[in-house]
Order: sequence, then C-alpha cells, then structure tokens
Amino acid sequence: MFKNASVIIVLASCLCFLYGIKHLFLEVEENACRMTYMFGVPQFSKVSFEDNEKFPHYGLFYYYEGRILKDVNSMKLRGAPVIFIPGNAGSYKQVRSLASVALRKGMDNERGIHMDYFSDMYFTNKRTTYLPNRQTNVCTNFQDRIPQQGNESKILDNILMISMGGGNRDLLVRDGLTTSQYNDIHAMTSSIPKVWLSCDHLSVVWCLQLVLVINRFIFGIAVIDEERNVYFSNDKYYRTQTAINYFVKPLKNHKSNEVYFPKLTPDSSWQVDSKIAFRKVFKNGLRADYNHLLPIMKYKDFKKIYIEIESHDDFENDWIFGCKAHGTDSVGVHCEKGISLSHFVQRIPSHEIYRYMVLINFQRMQNYYPDWTHILVRLKPTNKPTSLKIDAYKREDRIYKIKAPKLSIPKPKTLINETIMGSIYSEILIEGLDEPFPTIQFDIEPLGCGDKDFGVTGKICIPWARGFDRHIYLTPDSKEKTIYVNVPFSTPNGYNTSQNPVSLELFLSPICRYKISYQFSIAGTSSKIVQEFYHWLPAHLSAVLFLVLRNQIVSFQNSEKTLFVKPYAGFFQSKSLYIVTACRLLKKLLLNFKFLPISTDPNNYSFYVSIIIHGTAIVLSIISVFIIWTILTFHGNILHKIALKLTRISTASSEVLMKVITTLPLSFGVLFISISLGTCSGIGLTLATIFYFLVISNAYKDYLEDWAWDKAKGIFKRIRQKIGVNHCNKMTIVPSQTGNVVVDESLEQRCIQNDSTTETIEEDTTSYFEGLENFAFHITMMLLLGIKSALSFGLSIAWIKAHYHGHTHEHLPDPFIVPTIITLTCLSILLQLGAPRKSSGYHYVAVVLYLCVCGCVLYCQEHIYRLSYLIAIVYLCVALQEVCHNLKRITSTRH
Repeated sequence: MFKNASVIIVLASCLCFLYGIKHLFLEVEENACRMTYMFGVPQFSKVSFEDNEKFPHYGLFYYYEGRILKDVNSMKLRGAPVIFIPGNAGSYKQVRSLASVALRKGMDNERGIHMDYFSDMYFTNKRTTYLPNRQTNVCTNFQDRIPQQGNESKILDNILMISMGGGNRDLLVRDGLTTSQYNDIHAMTSSIPKVWLSCDHLSVVWCLQLVLVINRFIFGIAVIDEERNVYFSNDKYYRTQTAINYFVKPLKNHKSNEVYFPKLTPDSSWQVDSKIAFRKVFKNGLRADYNHLLPIMKYKDFKKIYIEIESHDDFENDWIFGCKAHGTDSVGVHCEKGISLSHFVQRIPSHEIYRYMVLINFQRMQNYYPDWTHILVRLKPTNKPTSLKIDAYKREDRIYKIKAPKLSIPKPKTLINETIMGSIYSEILIEGLDEPFPTIQFDIEPLGCGDKDFGVTGKICIPWARGFDRHIYLTPDSKEKTIYVNVPFSTPNGYNTSQNPVSLELFLSPICRYKISYQFSIAGTSSKIVQEFYHWLPAHLSAVLFLVLRNQIVSFQNSEKTLFVKPYAGFFQSKSLYIVTACRLLKKLLLNFKFLPISTDPNNYSFYVSIIIHGTAIVLSIISVFIIWTILTFHGNILHKIALKLTRISTASSEVLMKVITTLPLSFGVLFISISLGTCSGIGLTLATIFYFLVISNAYKDYLEDWAWDKAKGIFKRIRQKIGVNHCNKMTIVPSQTGNVVVDESLEQRCIQNDSTTETIEEDTTSYFEGLENFAFHITMMLLLGIKSALSFGLSIAWIKAHYHGHTHEHLPDPFIVPTIITLTCLSILLQLGAPRKSSGYHYVAVVLYLCVCGCVLYCQEHIYRLSYLIAIVYLCVALQEVCHNLKRITSTRH
C-alpha cells in the first residue's frame, strides 16, 4: 500500500514540475520597452595605459558618436566618468544605449554637465581584481574616490550601491536574487516611477524608459567646478536622496507657504460639489482655470477621499490645495489663498496617459488644519483631454481581508460580487502569504462599462521586502483580466503576516462595475516552484543516484543466484522520499550547531517543495538511464562520433586509444587527468564521460556477442544431450542369450559423463556479472560523472572562449581540479580491478552512501558546487573498498 502511494507521489510530483514548466511564462507580460536609437554612428576608442600588456585580455573603451575617428588618449576629458561593466557573456558595446542618451542630454544641458562613458571588455573572470584598481589610472583628473584596496571600509561606506530587478519578464534571475544586504536602495523596474514595466535580462540595457531614468539620476548627482570639470558629488546623503527620488518615489518638499489665487474672472470657473462619486470629463481640454471645491464638513462622515486627475498633459505642478473659502452660493464661493498638498500626490502607472491621485484622510486633515473649510482641485488650461474623478468612502468599506488559500483544488471565491458605479479605490489585505511560491489569482471581470476604454491598475506591496513593490496594468487588450500575487522571498523569522499582511491596491475605472474573485493558482504556484527551486535538481538527482548505487551494490553482493542485471536495477525506488523526510527533521536538529554550514532559509519552505523536486529527480534518473540504454542498444556510435569531432582525432587513432584504455585501464585516468590539467576540469570530465560511455558500449557489444555464442552453444549441447539420453535409455539395458537383463557398463559410464557435462553447462551460465558486464553499476557511476562534468560546464565555456580569443597562455583558476583528479584516478582503478566484484566490506560503503544522500539534501541544495566533492568522496569510497578487498585476496592467496 505504501509502495503504491509512493509511486503516485513520485508521478504527481513530476507532473506538477512539468505543469510548472508549461506555465513558466504565465506571469510574463508583453515587452513594453521602447527601443533606444543612436543619434550618430557608435564608435569606441581604446584607452592605452601600462597595464594593457600585463592584462591583454582586458580592454577599456571610450564611447563617442560620429563618422570622424577620435583617439581618446589625445583628448582632454572633462566629463564625469561612467564605467559600464557588462554581465556574463555580455559585450562592451552594450553601453551604447546609455551612453548615446547621455551624450545627447549633455549637449542640451544648461548647466554644462556631461558624461564620459567608458566600457570594459574582458574574456575571463578576473575583472574584479583589475577594474577597481585601474580606474584611477584612467580618470586621474576627476578626483576619483574608488578605493585602491578592497578592505578600505571607510571609503566603501561612502559608495552608494543601487540594485535593480527586472521583474516577471526576467526568467534568468528571479526577483529574490536581485537584492543584496550591502545595497542602499533596491528597486524593481515595474515600480520605478516613469518606467513601470518589467524588463527581461537583455532588454534592461536598451529599454528607453529605464535608460532615461538612469541618466537623469547620473546627471542629478553630478556637479561642475569653476574649471568646467564635471565630477560626482561626494555627499552620500545627497546622492541617496536623489536615487530615492528617481528610483523609488519622487520626493516633494512640503510647501507650507501660502499660494494666492487670481481674483474671480468671467473666464475662471469655481464649482462646489459634495457628491460621494464624481466624474467630470473635459474632452476638448480647458480654455480657462477650473476650480473644484470640496467642502470638508460635507465629507466628515467619510474618513478618506480619493481624487484623481487623468490627462494627456503632465500635471506635475501644484493642482490640489487646502483653503478657507469665502462667499456664498449666490455670490460664488471661492478661495483667495491656500496651501499646496502636492506632497501627497502619487502617480499611477499608465503607459499612454498621465494619472495622478491623492488619498486624503479628512479626519487627520481637520486635526492639523482646523481652519480649512474646503479642498481645492485647480486645473490649469490645456488643449488636451482631461478628466477629474472623486471617490469618497469609509475606509472599512473598501478594505477586504482574506487568508491566502493553501494547496488545494482551485475553487474561485467571490470577494466583491459587484462594485459600486463610480468607485475607484479598493485595498485587499492578504494574510498567510509568507513563502515565495504560493500564488493567488485575482480575476477582475468587468460587468458593465460606460466606455470601451477602461483600465485597471494594481499595486502589490510586500511589507518585509523593501523595494519589491510591483505594478500591474490591465487594459482592454490584455488577454487575461487576472492579477497574480506572490512574494519574492520568505518572511523573516518571527514575522506576523496577520499584523502586516501583503496588500493589493486596485485603482479601478469609475465608468465600470467589476466582479472580483480569487483562488489558489496551481499553474502560478507550479511555475514559481520551477523558477525558485529548479537549481535543487542536481542535488536531489545526485541523492537519488547515490541511493541507487547503494541498492545496486548491496543487491549484487547479497545475491546467491545469478540473475541478468536488469537495465533499471535499483532505479525504481521510493525509499529516498523517506530519507528526504528524515533529512528535514535532522536539519532542525543540526541548526543548533552553528559551525555546520546549513542554511536556515530552506527550513521555512513547505515540505511539499522538497517532495516535488525529489520526485522529479527520481523520474529524471529513470528517463536518463532509459536514454542511455536506448543509445547503447541502437545508437552506440553517436557519442563516438561526437568525441571524434570534439577532440579532432582520426578514427584509426581513436580505435587504438580505445584498445589501450581497454587493455590498460589505468591509462584512462592518466589521459584525462592530463587533459584536465592542460585545459580545465570541465573539458577533462566531459571527455572522460564520453569515453567512459564508449568503454561501456564496447563491453556491451562484447557481452551480446558472447551471450549469443553461449546461447547457441548451449542449445546445441542440449540437443546433443537429449539425443544421447534417448540413446542411453534404449541401449544401457541389453537382453542376454539366456533371457536375463544385462547392463552395458560402458554405455552407462558415457551417460553419467553426459549428465556431468549438463551440470557444468548450467554452472557456467550462473557466473556472476562482474566488472564491466555489471552495466547497471557502471551506468550509475557514469551518470554521477556526467553530473560532475555538468557542474563544470561554465568553466568549460570560459576556457573555450579564452582559447578562441587566443589567450591560451592564461591558465584559468580551477576550483574543481582536486576532486576531478580524485574522481578520475578512482575510476581508472575501478576499471583496472574489474569492479564490481564479490567482496567484503561493502557494508561500510553502503553507510557512506546513505550519509552522502543526506549530505546532498542538507548541504548541496543551495550550494551545488559541493556536489563535486561529494561525488569524489563516493568514487573514493568505492575504489578503496575494491582495493582493500583485492589486497586481502592477494594476501590470503600467498598464505
């Protein structure tokens, strides 16, 4: 019963993971970035200095535009230096979008401030030791403050660090990894004012909306001296406030000075209105000032009032005031002076029009300004369409509290059956949303609209994740009228989501009525599990293979009768699920020991995440061994051809090499260790995996030939034996002349010999499948070697790129070289000794493999580089066990 339940859990886990892959783009919005175009021909001039010879694989380039070539080394640069460092596999030419906009902005700048953009080119991963130390050599005239040493903490404290995340479109780097404990400000592109969209990992360098904001900030912190030299301000507080203004929230100083309004004129319009819901549209714009007064006393029963201006013109100036009105209804009520409330104004994300809103608490306003009688909304003349919207409400009527649904079958729950016509603002508080993968789906269905052009804007606020606010904008063209809510990372320890829940603010169109419902999103949750935890797969796959190897060794050593080694021997198992459960309990116990390198973050995740990942790893191991057996059976020469192309070895040389490796297996380790030392561990491991497969493939071919020959010979002997037995039955008893029965002793002796031959044939067929003929064992070892080579894939790419660019004399730092040497040495020893063989001491290996399974789950989920060392330990233990048994056998033979 438990076995069947485990099988169902494994299959369900794999299906859930595949379902998440299918819906990986569920929350990915359409790319709304506008392209940045160059104003001239992009040009790059290389900066020359002494260290170019010492670091030939680096280059520093100065960006300029135009068809006339310039030499930066002969130019006198007065602009503030900006150095662009491309990311992994990036290009120094990616600076052109930022630099081109800055170049044009510098030409139109009244202050005379301009930037000098530089871009770094590199081919290896040594840039961190080079660029900070050499920047002062390039920009000696600009009072550069970048430290010379990495430990100068006092100077580092004055450096402003800003981190950004791309949002839902960036599937390469998830949101939770875009921040740092060392940054001063973090912002998601979907929450940056005047950007408000998600950027993928590539478009972030050319997205015009983001490029403009970055350059505004850079120009905002630049100052110019009397000699017209431009440099960046040394005042960190000023730089931080400027960054907050551009990347977080526009900072508006509270204006306590009174503003006097023009006297009443025939063209000006003053209107007093106390409606709860109000909307006024000026389709053709405004010819004169429009003044809308809201009497505070009429709204005293309503705690808050929402006021919004929607226009195709930018209303960044003051447009809302508090004042004391004069006059009567007959003469006309108006305000002579007032105090600006622009510091309360917020801009609502919109890609086509300008939307500004202010949320006023009337009760608090009366406490601070008891003399005020009215709130004044003042619209200045414009020739573009403009609208004014007002929504007064009691706070408790627009606050909706829900508890996040747990893992369950999706069942929509109606939150608001129908909104009131004219209502604009609503807030939903979500309790219990404390992990980064559960996703709640809010469906916003328009029931009726007075206008086809409507829009809904949602703002998601996560209290414990500073800088991770998100904005979602739904339009009539949106395929789904759905908002998905999740958090970037788990809550801190002891955080109470009931007191400080996640909030979803909805800014609705007053011309529409809506039905709002919510449910647990299986598709969204599955896709987030894939995005957040796919990197756990190598650790869990290694754990599965360790347990499979342990089962194969124990079954092989304990078997009394020989059975054909099944292709899937040990792979169809579910015991590892119980080990994952035990490891989770063990982790809580080991967390008390501070010296153990166990991360506390995964402990906050729900248990079913580990089950889903581990179940997927079990299915992946079965699929992997199925593919290997398929290639072995039908397409054994595929990897042989790939190896020939990679190594550029002729077919004749490869055959000689395979014979040498087969005859003298120790040469296997010598060859590939030499390749690893000469290139990198990734190249050596990849080629070793391919040639290991070829060795198994050749052994499998020899086994099939021997098996076919033995079967044919056995069938022939059985037929011959059957004929002999019939002949013996007829001829062994011979009647004599006297009528008595006489036994022919010579014929009986030959029949006995035939019986002994039959027993010998049966004994021959029961020889153990040792050495390379134990294919299940060697395929598992090869899969572990393949995982180890996959972990070094990035290092292999770095070496190939460096080799391609001609930097063959530079040897890359290789953190995996020691475990690689250990693994390849142990593998060559196993091949030399013909492992596995019937031996003693395998119980200790089984215990070590159990410990390695626990080590994968406890130590390697988040730090997968540790798997390389664990796999080396497994190879070492298996090899030591075979060597010890071989030495013991030799010693016993001598005695």
